[in-house]
Amino acid sequence: MVQEPIPFLANIIIVAHADGKLSPSELGQMEAHRVDLKLKKNDLTAAIRLVEQGKHKMIPVGTLADKVKNLELIIRMAYADDDLNEAEIFLINEFSKESGIYHDQLEILQQEVFASLKAPGKICQSCGTHSESVARFCPKCGINLIVSNEASKNEMTIPDSGIAIEFSESTAASFPKALEITKARIGFQSCQRNKKNWYLAIFPSGDIIEAIPLCEAL
Repeated sequence: MVQEPIPFLANIIIVAHADGKLSPSELGQMEAHRVDLKLKKNDLTAAIRLVEQGKHKMIPVGTLADKVKNLELIIRMAYADDDLNEAEIFLINEFSKESGIYHDQLEILQQEVFASLKAPGKICQSCGTHSESVARFCPKCGINLIVSNEASKNEMTIPDSGIAIEFSESTAASFPKALEITKARIGFQSCQRNKKNWYLAIFPSGDIIEAIPLCEAL
């Protein structure tokens, strides 16, 4: 278990936010990391808020194992959209230095991450993107591939509170917009029923106003 989850997650988010915004794919990837690490949704929400408000400075936290894992996920996030840019390289090098991880160790970690992202593998059941065989989340839509594959055989998990909107794929002109809104939600889920894709958008606050854009698209 990560000892300091909020700054741990914020360290990854600040790399994704280097261009000034978080894309739906990046949000999806962060949710996949949160689930994989068994962290609370509130931790991710708080981490995103810190970064967006400019209140977070990248700093290593936790044990050495936490720092190495954090660096791996930071590199994965940086590589997800393409090659590293200058801002991402700077952040990675600074984090590595602060963590006591030597340059040769950093290079090995970068090579391993890059190789895994480029390796042939499976197809995302949500968007059809090819991912490496060991990938835990889709590099395009960000959905957790492990959860997605399990969900394709089972039902989606409805939260105990808030608002959840479930819908199936459609040929309607507004469907792409509905899917875009849904994938941008933290906790986005999908599954297959009778060879048809179904999706679940979650609004934890329970505020109906937040759900109006999706309702209109549907």
